[in-house]
Amino acid sequence: MTSWWLSRNAPGSSRALGDPVEARTSLPVASFGPITRSMLREYAAASGDNNPLHLNDAAAQRAGHREVIAQGMLSMAFVGRWVTSWCDLHELRSVSSRFTAATPLGSLVSCEGRLGSVHQGALSIDYSVSIDGTDIVTMTGRVVVDAAVLDRMGRS
Repeated sequence: MTSWWLSRNAPGSSRALGDPVEARTSLPVASFGPITRSMLREYAAASGDNNPLHLNDAAAQRAGHREVIAQGMLSMAFVGRWVTSWCDLHELRSVSSRFTAATPLGSLVSCEGRLGSVHQGALSIDYSVSIDGTDIVTMTGRVVVDAAVLDRMGRS
């Protein structure tokens, strides 16, 4: 990112509201996992999500899975860790998501995103969570953060 890019995209710049940020710049990718049974049990205990689909192979098999699958909100927790690796928590305005596929046991998952647009001091970032080594996208969504995050990204 160049200083031109930052000055053009910074809050208060001459950019039109809602303009896409330069070339839909990619953010650093973060990987998490592998997903283990222990991780699923610990997440269930912490979150209260004791759905047998995530804890019991027989229940998961009755639902059409080979074995237990990860809680969708566990992937949201990974998204939260990814976002807060480049954005301070107080700069986070919203996170939305859509679950698109199950995350099997043993999976390594990656969070990645692209800068979207700046509107009224907010930067939108479209993201996805995928299973490493496959074309499977398990979740898509949008994160909205304070546009001031752009300045810090340019100095990194």
